[in-house]
Amino acid sequence: MPMKLHDTLSRSLTELRPRDGKTFRFYCCGPTVYGPAHIGNFRTFVLQDVFRRTLEMSGLETLHVRNLTDVDDKTIRDSQASGQTLAEFTEHWTERFHEDCDRLNLLPPHQEPSAVGHIPQQVALIEELMEKGHAYRADDGSVYFRVSSFA
Repeated sequence: MPMKLHDTLSRSLTELRPRDGKTFRFYCCGPTVYGPAHIGNFRTFVLQDVFRRTLEMSGLETLHVRNLTDVDDKTIRDSQASGQTLAEFTEHWTERFHEDCDRLNLLPPHQEPSAVGHIPQQVALIEELMEKGHAYRADDGSVYFRVSSFA
């Protein structure tokens, strides 16, 4: 029996199939590493793990990518308050997160890109979203997603 999920873009139930016929690729949001993850955070990661294991048990190969948010207002604020560099601060919380994942027997993602390692790509994506009318700059300089462009 094929697995189906609700596709928010097409607003329909869609059968999950690998685009290349072999490997099901999926991206999941990961943690913001500024403190210990809590049970509400781990609910998300447990569900990601169950989803991946279900795909793999059905015979599909997977490519699971989960990001680490290691630069944002909270990581910057808390690293400065601790007297550590941003890298030192987030490395500690990343290690704690991975230890907790191991304790829960969660499969590690195949790739785990960091936000700080992809800033130029994020800037380019934001610029593209703004050019296409999917994002806008507020008076304070912040950029927000234009929800009405998706609705």
